[in-house]
Amino acid sequence: YKLLIGDLAKKLYVYKGANLDWESSVSDIPVAVATFYSETSKNPTPCIALATDSSVFIIKNFKPFFKFNLPSQEWVVDEIIAYNKFNSGDPSELVEKLSGLRAKGLELSDTSLTLMTESDPQKQLEMIYEAKRNPMVSLPSTTCMETIKKSVDD
Repeated sequence: YKLLIGDLAKKLYVYKGANLDWESSVSDIPVAVATFYSETSKNPTPCIALATDSSVFIIKNFKPFFKFNLPSQEWVVDEIIAYNKFNSGDPSELVEKLSGLRAKGLELSDTSLTLMTESDPQKQLEMIYEAKRNPMVSLPSTTCMETIKKSVDD
């Protein structure tokens, strides 16, 4: 058996017994690690799936094999309209509109939820202008990971 460890220094370690068997730097802080077999042959090669913020890396034979980026999600249309209609002035107007959208059951972006919890009007204005300057998409982040077995033998 081998032990996989991902740490805050953006490293992935593989230990065999008490000895370091393999070490690699990764692009972001590891969030989750899983192992799986991608083949169904007699002697399958184990793969490592390493999840970071918005990507999952597949490592095979201790070499990068595949990278999957989680797709971004566009904001709700009503939320985008509310931001675009806001020109200047009192940010509480936009906060009220966003609160109304949330009360209707719409899933708002993290930016809007943070804006609604901010109490300082000056910081609210800065957040609004920053949101209007950038693309109105939510970037996903991985929080956990599991493998799906292909067969009963897995």
